[in-house]
Amino acid sequence: MCALAAKKIEAIKEGGLKMKKKGMNVWGVIAVLVMSGVVFSGVVVAENVLEEVKKSVADAEIQAVGNVGISSLPATGKGLCLPATGKGLWIWKIYDTDDDGKIDSGNLPSVIEKTKSAGIQWVVIKFGDGSDYWPTNPERELYKWFEKNNYTLSDIINGFHNAGIKIFGMHYVYGDDPTEEADVSNKILDINGIDGLIIDAEKEYEGKGKGPIAEQYMKAIRNKHPNSFIAYSSFARINKAHDLFPWDEFNEYCDAVMPQCYWAARSLYGITPEEELQRMKRHFDEYFGDSVKPIVPVGQGGYLEDVDGRDIYDGEITRFCNKVQDYGYVGVSLYWYGVMDQEAWDEYASCWETPTVTLKAEQTTVDAGSKLWGIRIVDNPTDYTWHLLYVYEITNSAGYLMDWGWRRGYLDAHQAHYTRGYIYIPTWVTPDVYTYTAALYDVSTGKQLDCDSISFQVIGIASKNEKKGDEKWVIFDDI
Repeated sequence: MCALAAKKIEAIKEGGLKMKKKGMNVWGVIAVLVMSGVVFSGVVVAENVLEEVKKSVADAEIQAVGNVGISSLPATGKGLCLPATGKGLWIWKIYDTDDDGKIDSGNLPSVIEKTKSAGIQWVVIKFGDGSDYWPTNPERELYKWFEKNNYTLSDIINGFHNAGIKIFGMHYVYGDDPTEEADVSNKILDINGIDGLIIDAEKEYEGKGKGPIAEQYMKAIRNKHPNSFIAYSSFARINKAHDLFPWDEFNEYCDAVMPQCYWAARSLYGITPEEELQRMKRHFDEYFGDSVKPIVPVGQGGYLEDVDGRDIYDGEITRFCNKVQDYGYVGVSLYWYGVMDQEAWDEYASCWETPTVTLKAEQTTVDAGSKLWGIRIVDNPTDYTWHLLYVYEITNSAGYLMDWGWRRGYLDAHQAHYTRGYIYIPTWVTPDVYTYTAALYDVSTGKQLDCDSISFQVIGIASKNEKKGDEKWVIFDDI
């Protein structure tokens, strides 16, 4: 670490660093820009950014933002952005998406295109079961699908990423051998480009004594992947029905919970989506209170043959998504691709319309003392104007906050802003992987609407500094 960087970090720890924010008009002529100098007291970790925003302004509307948003922030190094924000889909069996029991041929491009056309922002694909890591097991259908189509893991990851879709690896766990299961989960998180891990823990993880097993399993993952996004998916009921499940242990080490809210599978005749979500919310609120991690409910995309119940009715997917948004949850998903008919696809495509933010970097590596160029797109697909708060942060690989700021303004119906700008990396920044994250909030409700992030690696110091002697991060137009 260079002497200048060491002095700067020491100054932060002593609480004596004052930084002034500078910015350009990021909303066009309709923008209202509010800039403020902010004093950092101690090292500010990423999840405190919204609290600092509220402290730095007198505007009552802005101070209200984050009352919902702060409770929606992940706990472990992800800062403002929960990767499972927005609309998701459980593809589950990528090798058999038509659910006919046969290994598909050449289906990957069509699957990606179908999910993209429905506005889906993230998908879940199963890569592990117990102590079995599917991508390298010749006996598994996923491996055979790779061989049959000459596909690789990179084809899956890059294909979805090129379509602007995040991908999470799913692992079904039993709790019989936490060491081996943790090894499989770590292999999933080691996949190059993977956006996170979804742990599916259900009836096999119920019973006395499962708490220490769950803790051992989760610690073994977090020891190797302290900052990776990890969520767990399980029952949508807690009290009495599933009180022997290790809720506390999974809640402590995971960043989000994805309750399986299969309303039509509750009984022979099912219940309504609204009743299902209301009961789930009551159970989680009563058990966890304010300590619950962000909730991203999982609904059903069609008839589930392996459980009792009925098929879903027309309009229920829309009602489910609307109620999820009413409760202020930042994400939703459906299970699963293979049971969705065209009506379900059309209905889901029209759900969850909110403003979005998309970030694209023009390079992946950069030197300190130079600029990282990129593009930011803020899009409003709805029929009405939104009053938005845009909050950004830059963190290092350990999750410590390097810089942050915020803007607010109005975005008219069906309006999109394409902004090209840069981040200037000061000369004192040490080689590391840094992440720029942007989140949109609805000022009127305080709810997070969308977020995105880009990562870049600082590899050295530019031979000719573009702003020699400057010791501050500079965000021009907040890419």
